[in-house]
Amino acid sequence: MSNSKRRKRRNPIGPIIAVLLFIAAMAGIILLISGLARGNSYKDNRAGASSALSATPKDDLSVEPEPEPEPDPHEGMESIIIDNDEFVNGDLMLVNFDYGVPEKYEDADYPSIYGKGTPYVVRATDMYLQPQALDALREMLSAAKEDGVKGMMIVDGYRLNSKQKSMFDRRVKNLVDEGMSKEDATAKVAETVAYPGHSEHQIGLAVDVDLHEIEYEDFAETKFAKWLAENCYKYGYVLRYAADKTDITKIAYESWHFRYVGMGHAEYMQKNNLCLEEYIDKLHNEGVIEFDSEEDRHYTVTYIEKSDGGETECWIPENSEYTVSSDNVSGFVVLSWEK
Repeated sequence: MSNSKRRKRRNPIGPIIAVLLFIAAMAGIILLISGLARGNSYKDNRAGASSALSATPKDDLSVEPEPEPEPDPHEGMESIIIDNDEFVNGDLMLVNFDYGVPEKYEDADYPSIYGKGTPYVVRATDMYLQPQALDALREMLSAAKEDGVKGMMIVDGYRLNSKQKSMFDRRVKNLVDEGMSKEDATAKVAETVAYPGHSEHQIGLAVDVDLHEIEYEDFAETKFAKWLAENCYKYGYVLRYAADKTDITKIAYESWHFRYVGMGHAEYMQKNNLCLEEYIDKLHNEGVIEFDSEEDRHYTVTYIEKSDGGETECWIPENSEYTVSSDNVSGFVVLSWEK
């Protein structure tokens, strides 16, 4: 036998097992670290969600409030119904070159201006006015008499269409006889006399006045004319054809011609220097006008366009007295005041 030592052979399985154990240990450590990370992330997410919920406004979780109802445009108002057949009636009817006299006024039956004990004399006994205009006229001229006006005379009131036509045609003929053409004569006469069917005298609300032995051309300078111009509105009358309104009325200045439009309307027109055409236009444009009278009465003037049916509805302040008039143009004018 040989004396050399025999080398021992190493077992290869030991190292392999060691390596595997090391790998398993490392994998466990990695899994542990990953699990801890996932746990922290979950906690953070829950905390964030909880924080978001707590930050949400309470209103977002409640029911939306219902919108407030629209205010009632007629609160404090009452409705009145106007019969459209009344479109031909009223103290505020506009009669001029553009708007004629309704047929109902032909041969109307009105009371006589003439009467015993009146503060005036009349040129003729066959003159008439609508009752409300006549009552106001007598009251007005009684007040003028108390203020020292004397010799008052009523020259004209209500006219039939035939009388208006006769007057107009006669004046045209006089100018034609003087050498003027009929066309020019007609235009000239129309400056002082309304065309037949277009005169306020034909609705019984206009009156011409004068003094004894005073011509119309001189009337404007009399005490009577000045008193009327200053005080007529207190009785529902207006100076219809004023000197500064001829471009609107298309009628020359007539210091003797007064038109009854009713209390309230007359005061507003006088205080605001409005002729009837301007007053009607203002009502059409604004719809409602309110003002306080000298007697501390609060007036509301409402314009309402005439409806296509048989009736027209208008709203006025509650607990009011009122008057209604056609404007003879397109609708009705309601004057109301507190009872």
